[in-house]
Amino acid sequence: MFNFLKNKKNNDIKTNKNKNDIVYNFDNINNNIFNQDIYSSKITPTNTNFSATSHSSNDGDKMSIMEIKNKIAQKADEIIKKEIILPKQNSNFNEIAKFFNIDEKMYEIFKIFKYIVTNAKYDYNAFIAKRQDIKNNLTLGEVIIKDIYRCLCENATVCSGYATAMAYLLKKIGIKASHETISPPNKDKNRYHEVVVFENQGKTYISDPTLIRLSIDKGILKKATISNFCYDRETYFTKIRPNWETVAKYKIDIDNYKNYYTFETNI
Repeated sequence: MFNFLKNKKNNDIKTNKNKNDIVYNFDNINNNIFNQDIYSSKITPTNTNFSATSHSSNDGDKMSIMEIKNKIAQKADEIIKKEIILPKQNSNFNEIAKFFNIDEKMYEIFKIFKYIVTNAKYDYNAFIAKRQDIKNNLTLGEVIIKDIYRCLCENATVCSGYATAMAYLLKKIGIKASHETISPPNKDKNRYHEVVVFENQGKTYISDPTLIRLSIDKGILKKATISNFCYDRETYFTKIRPNWETVAKYKIDIDNYKNYYTFETNI
């Protein structure tokens, strides 16, 4: 019936028939990869020739924040139409969600996640550009807006861009979402990382698009799937990043970017 469902026996979702919850399989994720600096938000460059203008596209540096916001909003509408609105009209969207044993809203969230992971490459130059934005005294909100722009419109980003762009798109489809900064137990300031936090049916989940994109790039995973795109908070901090902790939480509100703020911080 659905071409992409032919490998039903190979999907790595396990379900609890009593609670109808998804139980995630972590066998394909090698936790040792977290020891590599590429998973950090703050990295020492390996190429001293990197510069803020070396990015493949720096259109965002030529536009005002308002123009960037408009570009983001336009792109977001295109993505939502392509990934959610049209598929709902032209396919058995709800039937696919039922096949995966998840509700329709969770399937929408997965579609957003998959789009970002598939289309935005991990690009260290985006981090260099962000550092330049900070040096140019942009506000936190403005820095985040440019992060989202690089992810959605330039298709190149780092962890903060993946997290903020996904949270922004989720809010656009009515999901309560935000992003958080996390760090290892030793508070190593070179290991800050950003993830997405969202709620669905009264439960809180963490999604780590950076993890999945880099795992795919390294051949650890083949693709983003229903079984690896999100985890409940306890599972994430015990099996995915053991003993890491949240050090800052943020409010996603690019329409009021001057008041984009942390509402909890331990940094």
